[in-house]
Amino acid sequence: MRTFAFSLLLAGATLAGLPASATVRPAAPWGPQAVQACTQAATGPCVISTITRRALSGDVAEYSFTMKVGPGQHDVIGLHRVVKELGAFQPAPSNSGIFFVHGDALGFDAAFLASAASPSIPDSHALPVYLAERGVEVWGIDMRWILVDPSTTDFSFMQSWGLALNAGDVGIGLAIAAGVRGTDEPMNLLGWSRGGQIGYTYLSTEAALPPAQRRAKGFIPVDIYVRTDDVTLRGFACNRLTDRKAQLAAGTFADPTGQLLGAVGQLAVASPNTTSPFTPGTGLPPLFPAGTTNGQAALIVGAATFNLLAPNPPTANYHWTGGSFGTNGLPTGLNFTAQTYLYDYLAGVSPFEATKLIADAEAMMCENDDTPFLDNLADVTVPVLYVGADGGFGTSGFYSTTLLGSTDRETLLIDRTPGQLTDYGHSDLFLASDAETLVWSPIYDWILGFRQQ
Repeated sequence: MRTFAFSLLLAGATLAGLPASATVRPAAPWGPQAVQACTQAATGPCVISTITRRALSGDVAEYSFTMKVGPGQHDVIGLHRVVKELGAFQPAPSNSGIFFVHGDALGFDAAFLASAASPSIPDSHALPVYLAERGVEVWGIDMRWILVDPSTTDFSFMQSWGLALNAGDVGIGLAIAAGVRGTDEPMNLLGWSRGGQIGYTYLSTEAALPPAQRRAKGFIPVDIYVRTDDVTLRGFACNRLTDRKAQLAAGTFADPTGQLLGAVGQLAVASPNTTSPFTPGTGLPPLFPAGTTNGQAALIVGAATFNLLAPNPPTANYHWTGGSFGTNGLPTGLNFTAQTYLYDYLAGVSPFEATKLIADAEAMMCENDDTPFLDNLADVTVPVLYVGADGGFGTSGFYSTTLLGSTDRETLLIDRTPGQLTDYGHSDLFLASDAETLVWSPIYDWILGFRQQ
């Protein structure tokens, strides 16, 4: 793996600073219920921040807040609630609930509501808004590392922030959502990318609990695997694990990939036609060929992600956004997502991620180390819908679903072009102009209980 150590999934905006459109109010009527639910699920002290509201589309709004769930300074998670409203702070009754878990680099807003921060796309072009408009209450989490301040230099507190802790935080988030909603009805769980691996871990842990204490009623792993039957891909995971173990041994507890990705996006937004500083001879890591502009650099990150992950990619031709390529082998444009939207998307990346989380995930895929957090996969019996992008993890995610005890299993593969290189990518599932028809509508139908015959 290259020395600048791009994370495997690169699949995450921080709550440090409110969106310009957010409305701050002293409290929401349901704030006390959130704190009470936290005290029953977390070590505490369960201190809630101010709850902010921003309108997204028509009568759909997002509420965001942080919750201190442990004694340490950084033991804080972010939570988001996207709902149709009867009035401000008065959610309309919902016919179902779903909880989103983000992946690497991008928190809930940046991963799933990126349109709200981009002038290129209507705010309503987002899966959470699409679902909320149709009566599904959407919740989502920002993992602890998403909220770490960019000025932080001592990351010793991240040393133990692995899969088990992240899965535990999902459980806390689900408990808070249940307390606020005032119902013990479980929610569907959607985990994208690394968030899908966290979702598998949470479900495996939850399977050991009595049924009455389980909070997930269905699982949507999006473009990810936790195990693979491909020997080559398993070997790549083992190679990546070796690198991550070396980083941990050297005291590198935070992966800084987000700083690089965020810089690429911000430069593309500000000056797309200027030569990228991440080229040879500038003194910065030479990530791109000489002469690459900031806009082209963003295209390489989006459409040729596999180049940055060589020599151990998670799948062949893995990329975030499907693109077209020139004779020099570099991308010249995007096929499904607006190019300026990609710039804005990358600019929303958070700076740090826990190295321990990435190492634990590599260990799951490598299978050479003991991974007790997956011991109960066969006892997971909730309905499952796997959603994959042919240019992302694609069909490689099918195998992991067979390790579950679920008998109600479905797959949705978005395959738009003859080859993986230019096909729908890992992030196109949420960003593409036709994602509403190809991806979101089938997810909504599945939530309602419609199954393929």
